[in-house]
Amino acid sequence: MFFGTAIMATFYKEKGLSPPDIFWLQTALNLSLVMADIPFGYLADRFGLRRIIFAGTGLQIAQSSYFMTCSSFWEFLPALVGSGLYAAALSNVHSSLMATSLAYIKDAEERKARYTSYEMQAFLAHSAGVIVGIAIGGWLIDAYGHAMPYQMQPLVYITSFVIALGFKKPRYRAERHPDLGTIRKITHQMLKEDRGIRSAILLFSAVASCVFAGFWMAQPRMELGGIHANDFVFVYLIREGALFVLMLVLKIQLKKDLVLSDRLWPWSIAGVTLMTVLVGLTSDPITIVILMVGNACTSAVLTVKLRSFMNERLPQDYSSRTAELSVMTSVTSLCYAVVGPISGYIAAASVGAAFVVVAVVSGGFGYILLRAYRKYAQ
Repeated sequence: MFFGTAIMATFYKEKGLSPPDIFWLQTALNLSLVMADIPFGYLADRFGLRRIIFAGTGLQIAQSSYFMTCSSFWEFLPALVGSGLYAAALSNVHSSLMATSLAYIKDAEERKARYTSYEMQAFLAHSAGVIVGIAIGGWLIDAYGHAMPYQMQPLVYITSFVIALGFKKPRYRAERHPDLGTIRKITHQMLKEDRGIRSAILLFSAVASCVFAGFWMAQPRMELGGIHANDFVFVYLIREGALFVLMLVLKIQLKKDLVLSDRLWPWSIAGVTLMTVLVGLTSDPITIVILMVGNACTSAVLTVKLRSFMNERLPQDYSSRTAELSVMTSVTSLCYAVVGPISGYIAAASVGAAFVVVAVVSGGFGYILLRAYRKYAQ
């Protein structure tokens, strides 16, 4: 649960940061995540998820407590590095936990279906938390100003730490623990030897990078489209509400075949590319909101699809599952780190043009990578 979702870019702008500054901060976050993701994954597999959850929530408390004191780019920089560190610690814990909890299921199709269902549940829980966080954040903004959501954020992470005390270990027990040599082997296998995994990760990263850049450019684009900053809370509530309803419908109707089908990729690439281009070209506020909602929903479904694919493609002994998933998120974060500064400099000249350029480049790479995925991931 995060209180400042609806005003993050606006908050930075009020502190005197330019679009390039904002994206450089996000680059610092993503680079720190890239550097720490695999080591934290190794530590989780080696010493247990419980210890990493405590470490991650502890970093959240420290980072959020420092963040609310920042007022310039150089003060925010270590805060965003801290965000990358706690994100690295916690980013793959839930997927690893779900995978190991289902290790006792021998039938591959049943395990795949159950895992996909669990990922949908995780998204539902996340969306519910975001919705509550936005609503509370909106009240704090109206009552006390834009700084108050960030000043209250440490209380959420302290609560998370307390909740983590009730963490239950999965019934699966690894027969061995990974060593550093195992981690090097895993990284080499996923990024060089297994072209199916590599193409899937890169394909998702191309689409997700477009959505990532669009998220950070959305608030200035909405302002140019006539949406006042005070209305951002309602826009993000609509966005997360639509995402929640989509995942709920997919889960209730058991439309896992839709999520797992490879036919989803070309339509998703085309949809995200087109919607992002249109956000850059239109000035109608309602259209902008609708397109933002569409991008968020597409990205969420693709995330579930990729994690389900990875869970079945990776070795089924699960002893290094967190580290294996960390390789995936490291590559995606590296793509974010590359796309971010470029988007920021273009947005400084024209936010609309930045949307169009990011969409065309990401979509082009997406279709090139789709050919590799179809060739190697079957």
